[in-house]
Order: sequence, then C-alpha cells, then structure tokens
Amino acid sequence: MKLFLLKLKHSFPLTTNGFFLLIICIYLLGYGWGSNNLYALLFSILGFLFLFLFLTINLLLKAKNQYEGFFLNTSKTIYSRLQNQTLDVVFNFYVPIFFRVHYVLTGNFIVGRKASFSCYFHESFLPSKNQKNLEIPVYFPFCGSLRCLAYVSIRDIFGLTKIRIGAIQNVNLLVLPPFFPEKPVVYVLPSTTQENLRNIKTSDQEKYFMREYIPGDRLKDINWKSSIKIQELITKISPSSPEESHLIYVEIRPYHYGDKDGPQAILQLNYLKSWILSFLRVMKKEHPNYKFHIFTGKENLILEEEKEIESFAEVLAELNYIKEGRPIEIPYTTERFIFTTGFDKNLNSYLNSINSKVYLFRVIYGKNRTVKLFERFQFQLIPKLWIFIHEQKETFRAKPKIGKVVEEKIQLDYL
Repeated sequence: MKLFLLKLKHSFPLTTNGFFLLIICIYLLGYGWGSNNLYALLFSILGFLFLFLFLTINLLLKAKNQYEGFFLNTSKTIYSRLQNQTLDVVFNFYVPIFFRVHYVLTGNFIVGRKASFSCYFHESFLPSKNQKNLEIPVYFPFCGSLRCLAYVSIRDIFGLTKIRIGAIQNVNLLVLPPFFPEKPVVYVLPSTTQENLRNIKTSDQEKYFMREYIPGDRLKDINWKSSIKIQELITKISPSSPEESHLIYVEIRPYHYGDKDGPQAILQLNYLKSWILSFLRVMKKEHPNYKFHIFTGKENLILEEEKEIESFAEVLAELNYIKEGRPIEIPYTTERFIFTTGFDKNLNSYLNSINSKVYLFRVIYGKNRTVKLFERFQFQLIPKLWIFIHEQKETFRAKPKIGKVVEEKIQLDYL
C-alpha cells in the first residue's frame, strides 16, 4: 500500500510550489480575461510557459536517462553513536544546469521491540561527468535495522517540477554497534615495583614471559612465588611453546520484565553490545588461541576467528530484549563472563544458582556517561510513541557468589 501511494505521489509532475503556481496562473488567466487586465494575462502566460518549459526538459531528461540507474552502497559499514558517517549513493547520469538530482530515502529504522524511528533522508546535488556520487551525512543513536524505500527525481532549481527516474528500490541496511577504544595490553602489573621486576628478571624465572592472570589460565602456569610477593596473580608463559587453547564462556542476558522497550532500556542494551564486542576483540588480540562460547539468550555460538567476531556484530545489531524462559543447561565452567542490563530483574537469583566464578558486566542507569539522541539538530530520524515510555529504573545490587562486578552507568540526552 505504501509503495502504491508513493508511486501515485510521483506520477504527478508538479511539486507543492509548482501546484500553487499553476493555481495562481489559472486564477490570473480568468481574472485577466474577465477584466481585460493585460498584466494579469501576461503573468499567467509567463507562469504557464515556465511550467511547460521545465516539464518538457524534465521529460527529455527522463527519456535520456531511463536506462541509467543509481544504487546505495550497502557494503559500507555503518555504526551507531559515531559522527562523520555517510551513506554513499552512486549515479550513472548527470543533468544540465538549472536542474538538480534529488535522492530520498524514507522508511523505518527498527531499534527494538515495537520501537522504531521514522526516517527521511533527502539530499540534492548536481552530478557532473567527473562526480557521480552523493554522500549523505547520517547519525544513528542506536544500532538496528534500516528498512527504507529509495527513489531519485530530477527537479528544477526553482522547485516547481519533478520527474522520477528509475524504479523505487528497497534498502535493507544494518547499523552495527561500535567498538570501544582498545586498552593497551599490560603484561606486567602496574603495582610491581622496579626492584621486583629486576628480581624477577634476574631469577630463574627469566626464561618465562610474565603477565597478569587472565581467567582461563591453568593453575600450574601461575608464578606463585612472584604472585605472593606482589599480592597479585602473575602467569608465566614459555616463549618456546604457545599457550594451550582456552574456551571462554560468555553469556548475554538480554532479558526485560516488560513487553515494550523504552528509550533507557534500548540505550542500555546498545551500550552492552559494544561492551561485548570490545571484550571479545581485546581478548582475541591478546590471546589468538582463545575461543568463545557465546550464549545470546536464544542461541549458542562458537567464535574462533577475528572475522567471526566481526560477523557477530551483525547478530548483536538485531538482538532485542526477550522474556526470560526456562534456565538452559550449561556445561560447568570454572569461570564465566556474564553481560546484562539493569532490566534483568532475575539476575541475583540466577547468580545464586552458579557455583563457578563470575565476571559480571552490567549496564545500569546513571549520570556517568551520556549519549545524545539527536546530533547537531539533524532530525532525519523521528522517534515514535515509544520514546515516551516511562520505565522503572532498577537499582538493586548484583551479588555473585564468587567473582567481580563491573558496572557502567549511562543515561540518554534527548537534546
């Protein structure tokens, strides 16, 4: 239905300004003819001539370029919450002076359950023989799925006439969660003094590389003597033999107690997605032999290569909140990494059922970090009624039996 109405709209060759000019010309023609007013007749004839001239040129341009096309470069990766990004459109034609090409992208940007933006991107330019591409600046506050209709029209510079060229195209594009800036790799604990470092280097341990303990390391690889001395765990790695492969269990809990997603819930889940991706990439970069067993609340995945981690970003882009169902049987692991939000109300009861060591990463409401909904007053995305949903802010503390809790407090800035 929407596609039919859009075709019907573009079958009319006049813009709103052109339609009003036509009405005025008809009125002046009737008034001038009835009152013998030559000025009114003259202005009406000039208006008709302008409209006829521009329509004729538009029709000629359409006939000339009817076999030419345009396309949106969907291979380019677009990330949420990042500035200075563009959607690239390539054209295979150009138009003469006094006319411009208008590219319109309109549709929905889906960011959660029953939560989406109405999007309208409109850019115009004058293509030439040397430049046949258009860059549309975009800013997406959240990751999600962009589902739009794209079309191109030729208009005169006075905005009176328009002629659509080519077919209306369906555009499906994923906006991915961004990575966080990577932290530097630290192989020796900062609390280790220079004297301790010299003692370690000159001792019998100098045939080993030293770094801080990372969950998944074997107990027999821990340098207990040095660890007791500096009161932190240090792992020794032989330079002559690679580390054994480790399987790291990562659990994502995208659970929400409600049926609809509000702005704060969507923000927390989006930030959590970036946290997950950054964690996987840093761990993989530091330990290429690590493998990750990922549970997303719906499915289990095994990620082994860096390319698989990059592809996993597409899975996270479309991951929305779900209701928590029956607990899934998970093989026992000595450590597990759990990522969740402040809307996971059954978190503590779940943590009490876990006997292994837990590293909990949790995004909650707070004022430590702010994300803008609109950037530079570019209202290309207009949120729908879900933006007014008032959500109960969970403030309970997460308490695993054994392990650590890292929380990030974040809020949404509407202006």
